[in-house]
Amino acid sequence: MIITEDAGGFVLLDFEVSEDMKKEDAEKVSKKYYERIEKEYPEHSIDIQARKSGETFVQETKAVK
Repeated sequence: MIITEDAGGFVLLDFEVSEDMKKEDAEKVSKKYYERIEKEYPEHSIDIQARKSGETFVQETKAVK
């Protein structure tokens, strides 16, 4: 996880999932990370990506203006 303080701050999290993981399961994992990060860093924009074989598989984002 990377946390930046510039331009309002971003929390960036990328993680790799197994080849056999279903999209709905990856979405559940991403949502759990998102909920936790949102509570801990409410003033930051959030970008979470579940990656499969190096490609974005599932993404959760929130932009703080």
